[in-house]
Amino acid sequence: MKYLKQILIVFSLMLFGCSSAIKIAEALKTKHISGLRNGKDYIDYTLKINAKNRFQFKELSVNGAIIKKSLYVKNLATGLSSTKISDSYAEGSYIFGFRIFDVENFKDEEILTFQYLMNSKEYSIETPIDLNRKIANNK
Repeated sequence: MKYLKQILIVFSLMLFGCSSAIKIAEALKTKHISGLRNGKDYIDYTLKINAKNRFQFKELSVNGAIIKKSLYVKNLATGLSSTKISDSYAEGSYIFGFRIFDVENFKDEEILTFQYLMNSKEYSIETPIDLNRKIANNK
């Protein structure tokens, strides 16, 4: 009986201790069609994450292509957003987003990779991007 209790304790520690400190709540992309003659069409990508611990953002990539232009972050607790990506983020919920103006190469299935540092160790999370079937009109 004592041996069984020890196995259950070790199993529960492994189960709850190995849970990820950062979870992806949602990864979406929306195609925006301009209603103006000189307007630009674009694809809007958003990645919502929930962080249980402090982390450092490293990079964000789609199908292996690193995103550097038009990247922004929004803190969902305060509602503040910024295009200046900080080195360190506290625990909480965040949205990382960016736009791509190449709508001719629009793909239904894409993989988004979020890389970050936590306690001086590098981690990477990959997730498929869900397609928002509503096409937004910009007027």
